Amino acid sequence: MIPIALAVLMALFPGGLVVADLSGILERGNDASYGAEQVVSCVTPDGVANAILTIEQSDGQMLVGSDALGATSLALGPGDWTMTRGDGTTEHAAVMGKGITEADPYLVSEVGGVTFLGREATAYRLERDGQVRAELILDDLTGVVVRSTTYGADGARYCLHRFISFDPGVREIPQPVKADAPVLQPLDQASGIFPEQIAGFIRLDEYEDPGGLRFTYYSDGFFSFAVFQTPAMVPLPDAVKIARGRGDYHRTFSAGQVFYTWQVDRGGMALVGDLPPDMHDAVLDDLPEPRQPGFFRRIWRSIFGFGSNRGVE
Repeated sequence: MIPIALAVLMALFPGGLVVADLSGILERGNDASYGAEQVVSCVTPDGVANAILTIEQSDGQMLVGSDALGATSLALGPGDWTMTRGDGTTEHAAVMGKGITEADPYLVSEVGGVTFLGREATAYRLERDGQVRAELILDDLTGVVVRSTTYGADGARYCLHRFISFDPGVREIPQPVKADAPVLQPLDQASGIFPEQIAGFIRLDEYEDPGGLRFTYYSDGFFSFAVFQTPAMVPLPDAVKIARGRGDYHRTFSAGQVFYTWQVDRGGMALVGDLPPDMHDAVLDDLPEPRQPGFFRRIWRSIFGFGSNRGVE
């Protein structure tokens, strides 16, 4: 399922879609070769969420494993990703971010030299609207982000991403077998379903798969999220029901990301992103509100089962 892969991307790279000065300081790390283990720990309104990731990167290719995904792994390369499950099935998509043309809202400041895992490193602070939103530590030799902390508007820590081991050097990364299904490509023209901006976040790529699932990426230059329009509401195990506006949302947190799903008139909507909790309401306010399906659609579902809450596989 595509949302799972997006979740790993966002957990691994807080602010994975970056621009301006921020992209400048992160560029070297994207080209580095190394192996690492990373701990992700987030303090959420629903409790603490933790995960451990294993990372192998070389020549612009990356292989990611997670205890949250079991035998599933994610291979990342320039402009694409391939997810391989334990049974050998794969999903593959092109990711061709068009970039952000708006002015970068973040002020990046160099804090100074530090030592991390016995290596020389440099700390940076990211501020938006006068508030500290993130602190990063980059390894001096490789440019890799070895620690990052994101914050809410109140200054409380949201997520900590921290390497617990780091071994620079060339890696042999096996090339995954690509799926037989066509590779998802960004739409040449926006569908008009998703707005160009949501609460200061800029729309990047938009996709539609053969099954009718539509989704798009948004970023403010550091934090990012994806929005999905699905034929049916996607069920979230152990989700918390949140009443706001005209209906209910179902929400769950995992290490590094939040999921929301809700029912709309012609199916379901879903959001997955690395947003701190104080940003959620403003983003949801710019998306379609929860709405129960109409009378005839409910009858259709009861007879034929189409669009039931079985979710999208």
